[in-house]
Amino acid sequence: MTLRDATLVRIHVPVTAETLATMLNGIGAAAERDPVLAQILAVIREDNPLGDFGLYKGVFELSPGWEGFRPGPDAQPTLGKPGDATLSPTVIVSVHAPCPPKDPAFVAALERIMAIHPWEVPVVEISSVRLAVRYSPLTAVSVQTFLNRTSSPQRRRGPRFVAAYSKISGIPAFAG
Repeated sequence: MTLRDATLVRIHVPVTAETLATMLNGIGAAAERDPVLAQILAVIREDNPLGDFGLYKGVFELSPGWEGFRPGPDAQPTLGKPGDATLSPTVIVSVHAPCPPKDPAFVAALERIMAIHPWEVPVVEISSVRLAVRYSPLTAVSVQTFLNRTSSPQRRRGPRFVAAYSKISGIPAFAG
């Protein structure tokens, strides 16, 4: 096992009461039909760092529930009225990115999500985390780059290749 740095983003997304009820009944596919949530998931699935685990892309977690709030007198809420306590059907989307929050591709993807989000004051949490992984994260591109730099198939079988591959991948070399 090794640890890797990542950025965790938690997006509190308002959903329709029907979406929440359907998801709570065990039908997660309802997320794909919700007008706001489906757009946010589409951004996560695009070619950007959100949800990039190397071998898997577009990885996210969904937590259905409710968010409570009381809009102030000058608020223009999408649900409820100023001064009234309100419960909003909400899904929290958690997604990790293998980059710091200042990464340009990360910023661009997050800006797209913020533009989609209908709330006057979206709740989007960003924090640095460490993820435990079975081996150092290696994307298919970095493996292919490494293999391309190794001149011949015969050299790829040698002990120096195995040791170097083990070092960059974090995958233990097997004897024998």
